[in-house]
Amino acid sequence: MYSALQSVTHALSVALVFLLVISSNAQKFSVGVKAGPSLTLATFSDKDLRKAYGSVPRPGFTGAALIIFPLKNRFSFMTEAGYSLNGRTLKFNSDTWRNKTSYQFGEASMALRRSFKFYLGKNIPSDWYFNIGPNIKYWISGKGKISILSDETGNYGPPSKYKVEYDGEPTGDFTIN
Repeated sequence: MYSALQSVTHALSVALVFLLVISSNAQKFSVGVKAGPSLTLATFSDKDLRKAYGSVPRPGFTGAALIIFPLKNRFSFMTEAGYSLNGRTLKFNSDTWRNKTSYQFGEASMALRRSFKFYLGKNIPSDWYFNIGPNIKYWISGKGKISILSDETGNYGPPSKYKVEYDGEPTGDFTIN
C-alpha cells in the first residue's frame, strides 16, 4: 500500500529527473582556464613626471577560469574570475634610485562576444572575436624595494623593502622598514 509520504517522494523523484533531463539539454557551455605572461610599462601623462621618472618594463602574469555560454547569431556570453601579478620599475634622481613594485589583483569580468569567421589559408578556418563588457580588479596587496646606486660600476646597494597596504581612506603616509 502506498502511503502519502511514498507518493510525495515518488513525485519529487520524477520531477527531479525531469528537471535534470531538461537542464542538461537546455544549455551547452564551455569551461576553461587561461594563463600567460604580461609586461607592464609605467607611463605618466604629466610632462614634469615623465622627465623626473624613467620607466623599465616589468614582467608579470595572469591566470583565470572562464565559462562561455553560446547565444544566437554568433554571439556568446563569457564570464571569468582570476588572479594577476603586475608591477612597475621606476628610476629617478638621475637614475641613481630604482623603485621596483609588485601588485596582486583579483579580477572578474563579463563580456558579450561576437565571433567573425575568416580563413588563415585555404581550408584553414578560424574565428576572430569582438568582446565588450566590464573588467573589475580588486587590489589584494602590494610590495616593493627601493635601491640606491652604490658605486661607479652601476651596481645597486641592498634594497629597502616596503609593503603597500590599503586600509580605507588614502592618506599619502607610508613607512619603509
